[in-house]
Amino acid sequence: MEYLEDLVLQSIGQLTDININPWLHNISKNNEIISNKNSITLRYIAKVICVANTLHNVIQQGRRMSLRELYYHNTWLFDNQNQATVIVRKISIMLRIPRSTLGLFPSPKGMIGGRITFRYKDIEVLNIDNMGITGAIIGDNFEDIGEQNNIEVESDAQYIIVIEKASIFQYLMERKISDRFSCILITGKGFPDIATRKLISYLVYKLKITTLYLGDYDPPGINIYLTYVRGSDNYESLIVACPHIYFMGIHYEDTFDLPCTTQIPLTRNDKTVLSNLLSDPVVKACNKLHGQCKMMFKSGYKCELEAFQAISSDFLVNSYLPNKLLKRSWI
Repeated sequence: MEYLEDLVLQSIGQLTDININPWLHNISKNNEIISNKNSITLRYIAKVICVANTLHNVIQQGRRMSLRELYYHNTWLFDNQNQATVIVRKISIMLRIPRSTLGLFPSPKGMIGGRITFRYKDIEVLNIDNMGITGAIIGDNFEDIGEQNNIEVESDAQYIIVIEKASIFQYLMERKISDRFSCILITGKGFPDIATRKLISYLVYKLKITTLYLGDYDPPGINIYLTYVRGSDNYESLIVACPHIYFMGIHYEDTFDLPCTTQIPLTRNDKTVLSNLLSDPVVKACNKLHGQCKMMFKSGYKCELEAFQAISSDFLVNSYLPNKLLKRSWI
């Protein structure tokens, strides 16, 4: 709460000649929360103050709210939820605290399935494998994982496979891939939320097993992989970055098995994203990943995971994945 109060005071100080130092808490007297004064506008400060005020009230009342609820509290100021989310992200970065500390919780997005059990101190047991082909939503029941010793994890899995798309996650769950290859399956349904990345980061640390990423052979697929590896510009996201995830595919070489009809021409936007990836420090630091981006740009096409069904409906599970795991063919 003190951070939010100081954020509002410093915002007011940017607009007026009032000396706000006497009212600042000790935590902020020698540390400007708002440092980039050139980017400050009256409307921006109004948004920051309104969001900070809403969050301050939530914390005072001892409750929490979703980002969607926060947006509806301030619809007069924001055109859409994304604008409110951007302000929350900037507040999180400025204050150097995670969203959960601000009284926010995410709408569940990620899914987990396979060979893993969570045991809670209140004796509750969550056996993910027993939940069948649907798996479990990565929601509030995983929120405190890694922060307190109230959850124990049990698993005999050899791999964690992080899957880009929900459709492929469901496809693999239906074919009981977790039993065939003794693995845990997780998907963030595209670009993952904090809760999904936090769980993956904790499992990688706790289980110490090989973690692999399976995504489309396209620029968004590589960007999603990088989001898991290094996080985004959100402060909390940097905390849950997981650099020890290997890129299993799709690789350029894997597309040789696919019919030419499954090759989708790169769009102008794809090429722009690829150009940015080729100059990205993380990509440049990994010669093989950089090579994948170069070959994608040179070949001029992309492919989706669903393309393997053009060979046969179960080629992905009967041939592609077994060969990848057997040969340890990942970057």
